[in-house]
Amino acid sequence: MKELDNDAFLVALGKQFEKTKSKGTVYLTMKRFAFEKKQQLKKELGNQPTEDELSNPDFDYPCLIRAVCGNEKLSTKVRPENTDKFLEKYAIITRVHMDSLKKKEKTKKAKKAKLDAAASSTAAPSTAILTAN
Repeated sequence: MKELDNDAFLVALGKQFEKTKSKGTVYLTMKRFAFEKKQQLKKELGNQPTEDELSNPDFDYPCLIRAVCGNEKLSTKVRPENTDKFLEKYAIITRVHMDSLKKKEKTKKAKKAKLDAAASSTAAPSTAILTAN
């Protein structure tokens, strides 16, 4: 897995989207990167830290972002101070490549329900006429 800096990751991600425009899939994952903090606490405590020790609100964790396209794997770590800039650029790249998404295929049940709803709304409402004799 290649770990790239933020800008190089975004360029490579754009290239992956271009490769999969006609056929293929790009899987994206984002998660908190706590490895550095775990190693630091492990040295201080001498044993594996618990989740309570890792959930310290004073520590800002970086975000690990991965992209997988076939056999090509990319990753980057986004520091908390760079998050806003990175996510703006990331949003632009994903919006540009949204046109290559496939439309969701409708199931038979959904088609049938839609036809039934259309048929019942187009049917003439029944009216009863009462005549007095």
